[in-house]
Amino acid sequence: MAELFSRYASGTQWTAGTMTGSVIGVSGINPMVDRLNSIAPSNLLVSGTDLVVHASGNSSFTKTSYLSIAGAEFITGTPDVDDISVGGDTGILHPQATATGLSATCGVKLPHGTVITAALVEGIIAADWFWYLFRSAIGASSTGTKLGSGLARTENTGMNVTVNNQSFKYWLLASGLNANDDVHGARITYTTGYD
Repeated sequence: MAELFSRYASGTQWTAGTMTGSVIGVSGINPMVDRLNSIAPSNLLVSGTDLVVHASGNSSFTKTSYLSIAGAEFITGTPDVDDISVGGDTGILHPQATATGLSATCGVKLPHGTVITAALVEGIIAADWFWYLFRSAIGASSTGTKLGSGLARTENTGMNVTVNNQSFKYWLLASGLNANDDVHGARITYTTGYD
């Protein structure tokens, strides 16, 4: 990003026509570059934002954002006060000493059209437990499609899932929770494009 501003400082004018090695004109890009240079502090756009300049002179921004979910938002399918406690002052889900093989789910609500690029569920691992990100058709009662997964405290950064809220619902599953396997929370990394 900084290269755009350092190579083409404010006031530099690109002429209409073609760039070296290209047959596509760049008319109309001068005002955009000048405007970006005039508003960008220290020659940088907002952190986590990328600018894409298309050969047509059009541009789009991609912003990276994060959804955080407290462990207390995860619920078990058959809650039992003897098996689960939820920390009101800590925001965590805590299986008690009697808990074995519990699963807990949490809805994921992201803007339509965003792209999920990574996910992570944090917690304490007394015994190995795993997390999964699922989606299924709205109104479907069948098992969802797994979009990503990982061992607790392991971020899956190889995801590329476009959110379609018109057709699908999304949720996280923490599976295999036993005594003292706390779910502290989850983070989903996603990008939003702006044209």
